[in-house]
Amino acid sequence: MKRLGYEGIQTIALEPERPNLVGEIGGGGQVLMLNGHVDTKPPGDLSEWETGPFDPVIREGRLYGLGSADMKGAVAAMVYAGGAIAETGGPPNGTLRIVLTADEEAGSRFGARFLRGTQMHSSLSDQVPSVNASVKLAQVLARMAADFKPQYPRDPAVPGGPTVNLGVTMSGGVYFGIYPGHAEFGMDIRTVPGMTQPGLLADLTSFVQKLQREDPELDVSVEPVPDLDWLPPSSIDPGHPLVAATQSAAQDVLQRQVPLKTMPAFTDGSYWSLAGAACIPAFGPGTLLVAHRPNENVPVDELTQAARIYALTALRYLGEGT
Repeated sequence: MKRLGYEGIQTIALEPERPNLVGEIGGGGQVLMLNGHVDTKPPGDLSEWETGPFDPVIREGRLYGLGSADMKGAVAAMVYAGGAIAETGGPPNGTLRIVLTADEEAGSRFGARFLRGTQMHSSLSDQVPSVNASVKLAQVLARMAADFKPQYPRDPAVPGGPTVNLGVTMSGGVYFGIYPGHAEFGMDIRTVPGMTQPGLLADLTSFVQKLQREDPELDVSVEPVPDLDWLPPSSIDPGHPLVAATQSAAQDVLQRQVPLKTMPAFTDGSYWSLAGAACIPAFGPGTLLVAHRPNENVPVDELTQAARIYALTALRYLGEGT
């Protein structure tokens, strides 16, 4: 970044092994921040990767590697967009700030831990009263998959509703010979603007209480996972100048209109919105369809297009106009 013309480069870290990197182009005036994360999910089963997840490879116009789509490719586009602006002398009226964060992938999942039963010697399960926690877990999981629908405010500007992912984690039982007395599963709920943590907890609690009324043997509780606390959805006013600058830049580069849509996944935008900053939650190359899975990839031409869009957006938003 220093070679590309960035100034004020610094690392900011809560933990030394997880640093965040900040650099700027220009100085003074209005600030536009481009934010990307540099962490990834684990690569999973290495045997399913056609090339090593940690070995970036370009094949048939696509860059393959862990994080190429989510979102090291976009990070590279942001960094080089800033470098291109630095070559022109910097933004005409403001500052472009690049912020690369270390821990996005661990945020904004709402987990719930479930289910207790009767742990005992498995040879006695048909002779004394007992509750198989793993079986109860399966029943609750099936009912939630069929019937659980969290409430959310309908908004024509935000098509679709919350995404409920059941069983993202699951555990139960101890070993052969032991009747399972405890089982739990986690769920990941991707919220939409207007939803609240108390409202979602109320929906979950009401649902499991209904199941308990139907089944007196069911002992179930809902517990948020402390390390994955609630993060509200992030949104921006469609009339904000940053939206106009981004859409016009995208139109010029892509030769087509880019409509406003809902981003179903979490981004660091939630943090910036909480801080009071106007923030487009996500805009960049690639697709979530190949993220968090073997052979993750991003088209190389989309990386160059993204870099041009980022640079044009910054120049227009920071004062150059057309």
